[in-house]
Amino acid sequence: LKARGTLLMALPDKHQLKFNSHKDAKTLMEAIEKRFGGNTETKKVQKTLLKQQFENFSGSSSEGLDQIHDRLQKLVSQLEIHGVSLSQEDVNLKFLRSTDSHNLAFVFSTSTDSTTNSVSAAVNVSVMAMLTIRARKFLQKTGRNLGANGPTSMGFDMSYQAEEEPTNFALMDFTSSLSNSSSNNEVSSCSKACSKAYSQLQTQYDTLTENFHKSQFDFISYQTGLESVEARLLAYKQNESVLEENIKLLNLEVQLRDTALTTLKQKLDTTEKERDYLNMKLEKFQTSSK
Repeated sequence: LKARGTLLMALPDKHQLKFNSHKDAKTLMEAIEKRFGGNTETKKVQKTLLKQQFENFSGSSSEGLDQIHDRLQKLVSQLEIHGVSLSQEDVNLKFLRSTDSHNLAFVFSTSTDSTTNSVSAAVNVSVMAMLTIRARKFLQKTGRNLGANGPTSMGFDMSYQAEEEPTNFALMDFTSSLSNSSSNNEVSSCSKACSKAYSQLQTQYDTLTENFHKSQFDFISYQTGLESVEARLLAYKQNESVLEENIKLLNLEVQLRDTALTTLKQKLDTTEKERDYLNMKLEKFQTSSK
């Protein structure tokens, strides 16, 4: 329903009523594409829908880090095609927030770099997660398996590395450090740092959630107030119509009274003339009788 509302809001006002009959986002999108084809309106709607998908992007507990990363990158690429550019920091933070807490704990527990405490926790987690994904893909490409006995159980084809970007050497070092992270002190130190970072992120998340709920309450209050004003406006318009009808009736009554008054005045004039005539005849009669 939220995606459907977003699509409707992206349409011009003159088209919203026409497409409001579609009850879900899928049929609504099909109707928009059928109506507008590949013109500007369709591209605008697609762009709005992609933005909404990016804002609501999340990973499930059944997905691995690489699957979540691939889905996010695909969505970012589609946004770039529609002219929406995103900073790497925004993408990293979105990846961090969409990753399951168990996956984050795994990434934290495999890191042995003790200097990461000075780096932002959100960016640090995202970068380590990215490196883990790329390292896993690198191992899949080369067909090598990382054994539990250390780097001696793993051989690298250096001719393959010569064709890859220089960052692959950093990935090799990263995967080697993963296999050598056997120090309990380092793991304990990292776990504490990770727990602290996770606690900070959880606090930030709780704060944002609380602010979001407050915003929802404010929006509902505003909407209720708006509906009340609209109801009053409707009542005012209805009262205005009634008053206009009453005014018309009063004007008609005034006209009828004016007409009646004019008629009575004419009758009065006629009666006065008849009276004067009779008086004159009476005087003549009295004079003649003497």
